[in-house]
Amino acid sequence: MNRRIACNILKMLLSSIFIISLASRIVLAAKDVHRGIPVGPTQLYPNLRMVLRHDNNILQQSANETSSFIIVFQPKARLELEKDTNTYAITVGAEAGNYQSSSADNYLDAQIGGEAKVRLTQKADVELQAKYQKGHDGRGTTDLFEGGEPIQWYSSSVGGTAAYGRKEATARVEAKAQVTDKRYQDLPSEDKIMTDMGVSFFYRILPKTHLLFEVDR
Repeated sequence: MNRRIACNILKMLLSSIFIISLASRIVLAAKDVHRGIPVGPTQLYPNLRMVLRHDNNILQQSANETSSFIIVFQPKARLELEKDTNTYAITVGAEAGNYQSSSADNYLDAQIGGEAKVRLTQKADVELQAKYQKGHDGRGTTDLFEGGEPIQWYSSSVGGTAAYGRKEATARVEAKAQVTDKRYQDLPSEDKIMTDMGVSFFYRILPKTHLLFEVDR
């Protein structure tokens, strides 16, 4: 490892330690960390994760492999509101990857999503989700295109789950549906719309054992 790479790693580590320390102090400022930080009628749950790893072949090549240390930052925050038996939440997050030996492979992904868990009756409840995401496919990870940088894409999805029957009941049925629209920045021919639908039936045969019947499409 040359001196330049070592210095870059040291700088990133020191920056990470500072950010993590600052985030920890913010979280610990709350009276109860497990309940989050009070923000009006809501609770804020911040999170910061850092990963340092090494990849011997970042381009997935059979010859002339390129290796690199990779530092990944993953900040995330969740704002949650509980009202009666219902829960509403918004989550925002990002992931930044820094390749010490290949800056062309650096990336910045982000996402924002919302969800609502609503109790309709004592036996029926629904859960709705929506998410928008900016992501990437790293070089060598797909056969779509062998270019000089990661492939950028954007996706939006909406979905939900409806359930009837309490979780502790003998029988419970769940139905799910989700639609995802994924679009590539420079490859419109690869744009796609994906659907996921299914029904699950749970039947309790022992206190901690269920039979599961599931149909997916």
